[in-house]
Formats: sequence, structure tokens, C-alpha cells
Amino acid sequence: MKLCTLLIVFRGHGTADPQAPAFVASAATGSVITAAGDEPLEPEARLTADVGKALMSTRVFNRDGRFFEAGRISFPDIDSHLEVDTPDAARAFARPDGSSFGAATWRIVGGGGRFTGAQGLVTGNFTGDADGGFVDHQLYKIFLPI
Repeated sequence: MKLCTLLIVFRGHGTADPQAPAFVASAATGSVITAAGDEPLEPEARLTADVGKALMSTRVFNRDGRFFEAGRISFPDIDSHLEVDTPDAARAFARPDGSSFGAATWRIVGGGGRFTGAQGLVTGNFTGDADGGFVDHQLYKIFLPI
């Protein structure tokens, strides 16, 4: 397997589902800050070097400051995507002004295009505002079949 690493900063918004208040639809656009393979001198290992922008679309189940999330990270510039979910509850902490901060670990459960057969983990640290806006810094460790 080959290891690829991405660092992406997402900016987006979460919208509560009026029919199911514990669920939030989350959408964000991300800037890929860095991309590298496990062997930077090999052109094949630089698989992620030209990923361009990233789009995140997830569904979040939130309860008492803990949440589960699942969705897709798309890379339209390379016609590829990753499927992610949280196998364990993530944490969000509310602040008195209505803002929040927290962290999550997502599992990469699959992908398509350049990320077909992907596995791995994503760790994220985020801040949110009272209106549902958020900024999320995510580090991807992606294992790809050779």
C-alpha cells in the first residue's frame, strides 16, 4: 500500500434538519494546503499533489455535545472522492457566546477515482460560530492499494 497525506482547511456551514432537529447537514469548501506521498521522490507517490480544491458534504447526528458524522469528501479537479464516517463519537464544546470548538476522527471507508480502495483516518479540529458557520482543519492519512 502507498501512504498519501493531505492537510485541508474547510470553511462551511451546518444546517439543522427541521424534521429531525438532532441532524445537521454540513457542507464546506476546502483548500488543500499540502499533499505528499510516502516516498516524495517517486512521481507515483505524489498521487495527491494536484488534488486542487475539496468539497465536504456530511450528515451529522448531534446529541449532548457528542456527534457522529458520515459523508463524502470530493475532489472535483481530479474527479475523485473519499467516503468517511466516525466510528466513535466526536466531541464539540459549547461556549457561552454560542460558538463552539471540538475534534473528530473519521475513518476512510472507501473512495473513487484516484482514491479507489482507500482506507485510513482523518483527524480534524474545528471552531464554529453561533450561526452554524465553521472552520475545520483536517489531516488525512490515506492508504491506497499499489
